[in-house]
Amino acid sequence: MSNFSETNLRFALGAGGSATTRQTTRSASGDDILRRCICLIGLMGSGKTTVGLLLAERIGFRFVDADVELEARAGCSVADMFGRHGERMFRTLESVVLDDVTSRPPVVFSTGGGAVLSAGNRAMLRRRATVVHLGADARALWQRIRTGTERPLLRTADPLQTLRELEQQRGALYRACADVSVDTTGMTIAAVVDTIHAQLARRTA
Repeated sequence: MSNFSETNLRFALGAGGSATTRQTTRSASGDDILRRCICLIGLMGSGKTTVGLLLAERIGFRFVDADVELEARAGCSVADMFGRHGERMFRTLESVVLDDVTSRPPVVFSTGGGAVLSAGNRAMLRRRATVVHLGADARALWQRIRTGTERPLLRTADPLQTLRELEQQRGALYRACADVSVDTTGMTIAAVVDTIHAQLARRTA
């Protein structure tokens, strides 16, 4: 992708147009869920994009990967943005994208793993979306992503330990934000989608 530019920045900021499952006490009617967004949160490697695509297909919603949308607007990859402009710039644009996506329901969308670090993002997701947390133990996450694309936060001497630390830092935020939580360790993608779909159906009953 091309380098990030001021033009890209203006465009991005001016955007308009199972294992274990758990439900929180926050409730929503079936009509409310169908009017809103379904948001997938979790650490890298938890399966947010793959699960989101299949879930969206099953329920007839469009699907958006927030990181891919951000890259399209910025004109550079997430890794390039981290390297050239730092995490702070990335988080600013991430919030803009999430605000736009959640303003145009119905949609299933996946977030970057750190989206919940912002209190503003957490409040927005809880207000506008039905939030599904996909979890897994660190070793399972590492097995899924170790041969994949570069992850800026895993450019460390011990990526597995870094994943464990990220879970310690973010786990409580994921769980507090979620309406439904699924531990995907040892589960197939199809089983995860089935579990989420069943939980959403139960919420609409």
